[in-house]
Amino acid sequence: MTRNLDHRIEVITPILDSDVAVKLKSILTLQLNDKIKSRVIDAKQENKYVTNTNNELSSQHEIFNSLL
Repeated sequence: MTRNLDHRIEVITPILDSDVAVKLKSILTLQLNDKIKSRVIDAKQENKYVTNTNNELSSQHEIFNSLL
């Protein structure tokens, strides 16, 4: 399957509902703190796994559980 990087459309919209804004910020925070299978691209453009983390947070599981 090819990636759609040349013909994609990015959309942005204001979030007017404060409850929705809080939920979106919570989800974004979870995603940014998820270090499972995380990678770092270094100065040589090498895409290596982060190996020195004890973070057990899985953002996918946390978001799924928050919807139950």
